[in-house]
Amino acid sequence: MNRALSLSTGDFVLFLNADDFLVDDKVIGRVAELLCNKDTDIYYGNINLRSKESEVGSFFPPRENNLIGGLSIFCLPHQAMFCSKKSFELIGNFSLRYRMLADYDWYLRAFSMGLKFKYINETISSYSLDGFSADTNTRVQEFFLIQNQSELYRDGRHDFIRFSNYLYYLNLINHTKFHVDTTLFHASENLHRNLTHLQMQILKTENLKCL
Repeated sequence: MNRALSLSTGDFVLFLNADDFLVDDKVIGRVAELLCNKDTDIYYGNINLRSKESEVGSFFPPRENNLIGGLSIFCLPHQAMFCSKKSFELIGNFSLRYRMLADYDWYLRAFSMGLKFKYINETISSYSLDGFSADTNTRVQEFFLIQNQSELYRDGRHDFIRFSNYLYYLNLINHTKFHVDTTLFHASENLHRNLTHLQMQILKTENLKCL
């Protein structure tokens, strides 16, 4: 992605993986008309989801007023992100530390530095759920490592939803054996003091059992 960025010549960049594609040949033209606000650094839209067998559904990311909360649960799809070249000059390139979620790390850095995001209600591309980035085990480790290092999640406001999401992924990875392992998850001291209480609340809510 950094190499592609160095070769780009336009005012905005959009990244597609090898197995992703635009929804049609006119979508760029439709979106180009919207990329006119000089005060906006990053535009983002919707994506279609598909597996090898068929279309699965669509993903509609959160609006600007709930973006930080949404980013605590999932990454914005770079297949539907139009990032200005000037935003990379301000934030820097993607970190080479992460194999799968360098874009997530970059979005959190951009949000922390006050760059302006704007949602556009347009489906941009089709995303394959079968590619490299669908490796849940690696993905979840990088996801929480990046969150732990971000200033956005140090005040404890999003601890409960983050921990709920953490338990969900652990259960998804382990399938039949569910263990609460907090070695990847670091949050406010308040969460750690109430960790057992939160575990029981979440497990009760989701009808899960510790085995």
